Amino acid sequence: MKLKTKIFLSFTAISIIPLLFLMIFSYYQYVNVINGRMNDIISTQFNNISYNVNTSYRSIQQAMKILTFYSNDDSSIINILKKVSSTKKALTDYEIYRASCDMNAICENVCYNYDYINGIYVFTSSGSLISHSIDRQKGDISYSYNPTSEEWYQDTLKLEGETYISGLDVYPMFQTEEASIFFARSILDISTHKSLGIIVLNCSPSIFNLDTVNALGNLTLITLSNTENQQILFTNLEDTNPKIIDNNRILSQFIPDSPLKVELIFDYNSLLKEYHSTEFLRH
Repeated sequence: MKLKTKIFLSFTAISIIPLLFLMIFSYYQYVNVINGRMNDIISTQFNNISYNVNTSYRSIQQAMKILTFYSNDDSSIINILKKVSSTKKALTDYEIYRASCDMNAICENVCYNYDYINGIYVFTSSGSLISHSIDRQKGDISYSYNPTSEEWYQDTLKLEGETYISGLDVYPMFQTEEASIFFARSILDISTHKSLGIIVLNCSPSIFNLDTVNALGNLTLITLSNTENQQILFTNLEDTNPKIIDNNRILSQFIPDSPLKVELIFDYNSLLKEYHSTEFLRH
């Protein structure tokens, strides 16, 4: 081999080898940056979903507190129930009417501020119904309905003032074919700690509509479940959602002081591929 050729090959090798190392180093740096950004995106998405669920659940808790205790006069629900708790007999139609009128203002105020509430229902200890419905077609309850033998009613009593959360379903007691989620709580006498009755808030599924905060579309499966009764309150799973077949990562978290559990299931490789494509188009 001629000396000139040897010198050329030597200089070429000296030039290319560092360049190759630089390219490999740059590639791995790029991959690390992309992976970091993907992890940040997924973490932010999951935190937004959890925050949304927590906010909605706290709003229900707040609504129940307002209904139970707050009143400018003597018409809070706890005061109304105290008036009728002295008897174990079912209330007369007139007594139900008067009690409904007494709590009408506070119920209207709560329903105005929490637009996902379809109706507010109070059952006395004898099973009599005092109700306030926004729209009868969205779930009014018959005054003849007695819940005392129902499983949800007994479960609510056992919770002793904690909130019972139903699943997302069509419930015959609401006299509607629309699915809903209802929350129930036993109202306790502060002095005796005995149940005066049970308050029920029937809500639209929109209370836990996580589609509004799902920024990753059908690349993720979001599930909100009630771990006490294994009921699903929200899922974005559809038959037309083929991209989450090979799930390989799951994030999950319980909502504080509740049986609610949020899960975010995703195929990391598919998300990474999608993000790579998006970044390429941006640049």
